[in-house]
Amino acid sequence: MAKARFRIISSIPAEDEREEALKEYHSYWRKTNTNTNAPFVPIFNAFFKDDILATIEPGALRLYLYFAFAANNTYGNSWHSIETIAKYFKTRTRTVNNWIKILVDKNLIYREPKGKRSHTYLIPYSNTVIKHNLRRDFKEDNQTVLDTFIKKIRGHAVLYGSIVEVFHFFQWKTDDKNKPTKEGLHWLFVITMRPDGVLVGHNYSLKNSSHLGVNQLTIEDSDIATFVSPFKHEEHNVRGLVLTHKIKLINSNTGTLLQLMEDLAKAEIWDWDEHPKFEYGKIAELLPEEEEAEQEEVPDEKQKGEVTQ
Repeated sequence: MAKARFRIISSIPAEDEREEALKEYHSYWRKTNTNTNAPFVPIFNAFFKDDILATIEPGALRLYLYFAFAANNTYGNSWHSIETIAKYFKTRTRTVNNWIKILVDKNLIYREPKGKRSHTYLIPYSNTVIKHNLRRDFKEDNQTVLDTFIKKIRGHAVLYGSIVEVFHFFQWKTDDKNKPTKEGLHWLFVITMRPDGVLVGHNYSLKNSSHLGVNQLTIEDSDIATFVSPFKHEEHNVRGLVLTHKIKLINSNTGTLLQLMEDLAKAEIWDWDEHPKFEYGKIAELLPEEEEAEQEEVPDEKQKGEVTQ
């Protein structure tokens, strides 16, 4: 029987936050592609064949495949030196450096020195969803949570790109019969876009908001409703989205969440006017318990007799 232990360090081996973010990014990218059954040969087909393969210089492509074979299978990192690579390809180090520059410019790799070695990280080239954790615990889900989340994402803008939209997702929890209960599930969802157009969805689960919700328990199967979230981004209230409870987003339906992210990134302001608008607040106040109807007291036969006498 395994002994319980306290987790002091990150579950991802890393020397600093940037390395942890790079490895986490690649790890969730792999999970996203695996869960959506993306074709995998040694590289995922999405975008690579049409946007990269047809235009990339042959030498740089060979080097990318070299890094793909050399990389850690989970986190996408390797640490082969320029000299080692040049020896493998039987070419000059200057040529290898030129190939590396091409791969960096195309956002296919990130390379930086780590002590006496330079580490190479494979950068995802298709849309991805990442489930984030924050380094501190929060006793309540207030504005500080979103600010901390945004700060983390912006701290790695070189990887993720700039923020496109910020959303507050809400769903009702369900019982064993998949009926909605009066308990809420909440997520912060931030969409970023890289200069090459690749989207990243950043998902953070709010842990202290189950008592908050909207004023209706039901919503059409494939539709969404909106509400005004108490969270603010750039001095404006975040757009709240009520998602049907019939499509689960917890640890499943990666393909559905990926499609939702892509649709949200393309949505125009006028699109939101077509969706119903719900009130948001404490569930107990918005959906009070139904009071049992008072039963009329019907006098029994003895009482009837007393009345008529």
